Amino acid sequence: MQKYKKKLAVNITVCLILLASICLFAACGNDSVENLKSGKDEYGREYGKIYGIDEYATGEYRLPYSIEDTSAVGKSMIEQYCVNYMLLKVGGGTYSLTFYCKSNALNSVKLGQEGNLSEGQSVQEDDKYGYVFEIDRQMLNDKISMACTVKLMNREVNFSVRADLDKAVLVG
Repeated sequence: MQKYKKKLAVNITVCLILLASICLFAACGNDSVENLKSGKDEYGREYGKIYGIDEYATGEYRLPYSIEDTSAVGKSMIEQYCVNYMLLKVGGGTYSLTFYCKSNALNSVKLGQEGNLSEGQSVQEDDKYGYVFEIDRQMLNDKISMACTVKLMNREVNFSVRADLDKAVLVG
């Protein structure tokens, strides 16, 4: 009986820590709004407007994404700790994708396909922690596998994201 009481106390403590962490980061908001450029780009496209990404679309785009291939708890943690968009920079035939976290509670963010994940270059921009990856165009059409380490629990979380290319907002 004593063993079960200890297990129950540990489980309750872990749940309370997770709940406190989620509440803390939920208060920070998920839509960090940066100052978008005003006007038009060299192709006549207006900044802040939605444009579909095609293979010739140069510029910087804010891409919304959906989280897949993880548990409900994993999805909730990613939604709480990460910004709800990625930044895609397209130019000269290269594609650079930045995945943002709201704090450094997640680290060692990796991206790839079919189990071949590589760690991104870490950057800090204002109140966000970003991880930059050089990708090929085909990855944007597919589900992108990701993994990161949750510092608080020292545990790796595996998940996938699917970029919504039809809702890409031109930001630069």
